[in-house]
Amino acid sequence: MSETPADRSGMWASLALALALCLVLGSSLIDLLRSNAALAKIDMEQAARVAVLHKAEAQLNSLARGVQKLAADGNPNAAEIVATLQRNGVRINPGAAPGLPAS
Repeated sequence: MSETPADRSGMWASLALALALCLVLGSSLIDLLRSNAALAKIDMEQAARVAVLHKAEAQLNSLARGVQKLAADGNPNAAEIVATLQRNGVRINPGAAPGLPAS
């Protein structure tokens, strides 16, 4: 059975379509890999910032617990600070473990 020119043109069209599909999928894959790398970089940068924020939060919690202890021991200035914090909606949890946010 011999091929006709119409059969050959259909084969070339199918081959061109398959090649175009491979190029589109390859381009999409490269774009996705670049986006993934950019997101991974952003995630690493944010992880460092979050660690710094947790450290600052732990220091503030420790300071607040210290002020609350001074207020409980009778220091009027510390009692005023604790009262102001309570009026502003800040709760001091004296039983919280150091480094953990007060609930």
